[in-house]
Amino acid sequence: SYGAGALNDTLYALQAMAIVGRPAPAATVAYVRGAQQASGGWSYDGAPTGTGPDVDTTARAVQALAAP
Repeated sequence: SYGAGALNDTLYALQAMAIVGRPAPAATVAYVRGAQQASGGWSYDGAPTGTGPDVDTTARAVQALAAP
């Protein structure tokens, strides 16, 4: 992951890598996928066991995972 305490730092890093044409590290993609909650969303802090997904973080996670 990139940064500490917020999943968004990692999500921004993944999007930046896509913009500059660098492949996303497999471990980082696995980290993001592992942070997904049972509801299908992601929380701001990246806790997979929480019950409060954040709409902005969820949108950013989908964008980061869908980036080429």
